[in-house]
Amino acid sequence: MARPAAQAAEAAGEKFWDMHELLFSQPKNLNKEQILQYARQLGLDADAFSKAMDSEESYARVRAQMAGGIRSGVNATPTFYIQGLRYDGDLNRSSLFAAIEAATGTGDNPPNAPA
Repeated sequence: MARPAAQAAEAAGEKFWDMHELLFSQPKNLNKEQILQYARQLGLDADAFSKAMDSEESYARVRAQMAGGIRSGVNATPTFYIQGLRYDGDLNRSSLFAAIEAATGTGDNPPNAPA
């Protein structure tokens, strides 16, 4: 369901991130009717949203983004890049911060790091 979800987020336009959050909150419930319900929940016109989601333009954007990710070495989600290099370490906070600190030469706490 990744492609329909990606097209739904694209079709949401300015509500992209709101749609993104809804889609990721219920990853096993991504049938077309549920996605349309999310669009209604966000105040989007369901008919216009459905047409945009199913359009060739939406599909082309998703294909282009996928191709760009593949060219960049993305082979899973999430994929993190630090200073332009793909990070393949553990996905816990201390490992990520250690990698950021090593790459940027910062001290014990990167700027704006959550406590």
